[in-house]
Amino acid sequence: MAASPDGAEQEIRILNRLDQIAEVAAFVEVFGSANGLPGDIVNALNVALDEVLCNAISYGFPDGGQHAITVRLGYQGGEAWAEVVDNGIPFDPLASSAAPDVGTGLHDRRVGGLGLLFMRHLMDDVAYRREGHFNRLRLRKTIGASTARGEDATGAADDS
Repeated sequence: MAASPDGAEQEIRILNRLDQIAEVAAFVEVFGSANGLPGDIVNALNVALDEVLCNAISYGFPDGGQHAITVRLGYQGGEAWAEVVDNGIPFDPLASSAAPDVGTGLHDRRVGGLGLLFMRHLMDDVAYRREGHFNRLRLRKTIGASTARGEDATGAADDS
């Protein structure tokens, strides 16, 4: 792990295969433990990264070839963040104008969109940019923000 005076940063590279998402989850757990991150923050990062990686792997590489995806984690100044970098087709998950209709019955809903909605709810900030041939999606979660609202990182009320 590369540590700086103000925080920590580490990265892992995986191939664009769904079976490699488990390696990222283990990586997040180790990073969280090594940096003393609260369990709800680690869980929120893992759920959001699972969604991001599943979408990138499933839809971002129509050529079917082998591609590397980099996941960077950081912790600094009371914030935990993750960045996913891939050279898949350009896709800005924040540009989707159609929010899923969660008020209709399960069988009447249009497929898609719930995972991205959930990811945006879990994180305090989600930002996307395209740099050259690379997608960069950054997720940020403030440590203690959920506690101040009386919620855990999933947004559920903390009844304790």
